[in-house]
Amino acid sequence: MMILYRFLLYCLTPFLILFTYWRVWKGKEDPERFKERFGKASLKRPQGPLYWFHGASNGECLSFLSLLQSYSQEVPC
Repeated sequence: MMILYRFLLYCLTPFLILFTYWRVWKGKEDPERFKERFGKASLKRPQGPLYWFHGASNGECLSFLSLLQSYSQEVPC
């Protein structure tokens, strides 16, 4: 199944790129941030350690607040 998935992704990649260009042309995507769709950051990474938190729902994001508060007390910025 993974081989089929990779094959389809490989075949569809040119169409996905064209579709994204079309969305930029229609004004649905920010041209400044276009490359982010393909994994290229528009901003430089800040110096020092970087911590990334991801939440898929409001409850998950709210649960990060207590974690971040306790973490910020332990590790000075």
